[in-house]
Amino acid sequence: MRCSRGYFDVIEFWVENAVLLELATPELAKHYTTALEPEKLAEYFAREN
Repeated sequence: MRCSRGYFDVIEFWVENAVLLELATPELAKHYTTALEPEKLAEYFAREN
């Protein structure tokens, strides 16, 4: 199931309702790494405070 984590999406895959795997296609991984760049994180935390 595709799920949003706010600034990026992942694909959730539960194994026997006990283990959660979060998977990403190359496109989703690109959005993930972009969202977690130090400059982007600094901007986010500056807005939150």
